Amino acid sequence: MQDKKSPQEAAKSLLVFENDMLLGIPAIDDQHKEFYLIYNTLIGNIAKRGDTPVDLGPVIHDIYNYYINHFQLEELVMRHVGYPFLREHKKAHRDIFARLDELSIRLAERSITLDEVLLELRTTASSHFREIDRGIGIHYRIWLRSHPEGAPMGHSGG
Repeated sequence: MQDKKSPQEAAKSLLVFENDMLLGIPAIDDQHKEFYLIYNTLIGNIAKRGDTPVDLGPVIHDIYNYYINHFQLEELVMRHVGYPFLREHKKAHRDIFARLDELSIRLAERSITLDEVLLELRTTASSHFREIDRGIGIHYRIWLRSHPEGAPMGHSGG
């Protein structure tokens, strides 16, 4: 089942990356911004299609691949800086993959609306980036103070 979205309604659904979401880890911050671009491109494509049904299966697959790469980077950084909540954070990553799996199943069953899919994608990313990842940024800045040689992977911190 698909919902109709006018271009005006779709524009209201755009995600805005806000500076309070910055962790100070450029590679991770860039990937967070990339998710917002992927999501907003999806919204734009939905608005352009009008009444034409949207096949979200490939979109979920692309987002799944995005998260694979993104979470690998986060976990690499967390290990490098000795993040004390790595295990809990990895569980949060697994939970996101489980939610994406559930979305894929519900899409195949046609038991979820477009608005429900978009809401799940939006809230999952925003809450993970803003709330769960915040601890990485805090720990990273503390780690940088005692490691004057610099940040992991050649990035400078802030």
